[in-house]
Amino acid sequence: MARPAGYALTLLVPGPWPREQAPSIAGFTAEWIPNDGRFVGALRFGAFPAERLSEIAACPGALLVEGRVDPCENPASLAELGRALSEAGALAVRVEQSKAAWAASDWARSEEHTSELQSHSDLVC
Repeated sequence: MARPAGYALTLLVPGPWPREQAPSIAGFTAEWIPNDGRFVGALRFGAFPAERLSEIAACPGALLVEGRVDPCENPASLAELGRALSEAGALAVRVEQSKAAWAASDWARSEEHTSELQSHSDLVC
C-alpha cells in the first residue's frame, strides 16, 4: 500500500470564534473545541509571546485542524495555511506533533515552522 503524499499535521488553533462562527480551512478538517482553561499551558512552549497569553485565556475555543502538507513538493503550503488561519482570526498555532507554538501572525510570515516540520525523521525531501 502506498504511503499518502506529504506529512500528517495536527494543529491546535485558538481563536476568538464561538462554535457557530468557527471558520473552515480549505483542504483540512477542523473540529471546534471549547476552551477548558488548558490552552494557556499548551502554548507556553515555542515562540508564542508570553504577554499575549491573556488573549488565549479569554478565547472561547480553538480549532483542532488536521490534514496533510507536503513542504517538499510545495514549500509555501505551510505559509499559505498560516495566512489562512491568521486571516480567519486565529490567535496562535500549536503543532501537536512537536508541541511548539507561535502567534498565528508570526506563523504566516515565518519559515521557522517549515524547518521545524522538515526536521522530523519521517519526512524526507
